[in-house]
Amino acid sequence: MVKSQNLNTYYDSIEVTVPANATTLYVSSRNPVEAKIQKVATKTYYTLTDISKELTLACFNCGQFHYADEKNPLTANEYFANWKKMITDVNADIFSFEDVINTNIANESITENITDKKGAVVSDNVNSVLNANSGATMYNLSGAASCLRFSSKIKPETMNIIPLTYSGIVNGSEKITQRYYAVRAVYELCGKKVAFYSVHLCADGHMGSDTAVAKTVRKAQYEGIIEDSKRFDGVVILGDFNPSQTNEYEVFKTSGFSMVNDGTIFTLRGNIPADNIIVKGLNLKSHTLIDSYVLNTDHFGFKAVVTVR
Repeated sequence: MVKSQNLNTYYDSIEVTVPANATTLYVSSRNPVEAKIQKVATKTYYTLTDISKELTLACFNCGQFHYADEKNPLTANEYFANWKKMITDVNADIFSFEDVINTNIANESITENITDKKGAVVSDNVNSVLNANSGATMYNLSGAASCLRFSSKIKPETMNIIPLTYSGIVNGSEKITQRYYAVRAVYELCGKKVAFYSVHLCADGHMGSDTAVAKTVRKAQYEGIIEDSKRFDGVVILGDFNPSQTNEYEVFKTSGFSMVNDGTIFTLRGNIPADNIIVKGLNLKSHTLIDSYVLNTDHFGFKAVVTVR
């Protein structure tokens, strides 16, 4: 009998190895969804060779595609065309997208067609634009959905969704917010295990007017990801960290990480250094702010080039 169980981690897919002479595999799920078993005879993973140690990374908060220019709005299809052009131009090996859908709405998913502000049905759905490979986008899993898009150059060995802190205690009372998760993909690059985390973390606004507890929750989320990453040779954390103060990234600096945004680049509404690409065990070669496209989001993105040591 082969058993795989982890009550604290959610999977889009899980792989188990069974003996060659096994005749039956029993699957039990706590979720009210159909369990689908697919037999894979062989599986190929791509790894970077010594000649190709360079990776292009990017992150962008999509703002649920709800932030159109009120004075001169484009149609949703026109915005989606701009998203597709941006993704093609950036040409990232790994692209993290955050806030891709509103998972608090039970009938909204990454593969459903949506409508623009005039009620017209949009020809593209979210995933046909982003072509995301996996992510925390299933119903009611997270109100701050993140997902990853990766090129055919490399493919992950594992994809997991890691639960993060969602409550904090301030003045003796507990404050609970929406569930938060990090999407983690682990790759073998040049003989090293490198973990990539796509994140959208607790913002002050996610806790109403209680900014103190939001900061407490956010710091615990930072520390949780740092702790989870200690098992890997290299780490990349990319996405929307939502700090309200420029010094909140210090916890990563003191843990040996490098980053593209030290808290002085305001990627959200001109006054919040929300977005970042943070690395450890890799060389951060260069980075660029993605801010020249007309997109229906209130964020700018980042592009970075890293090399595996």
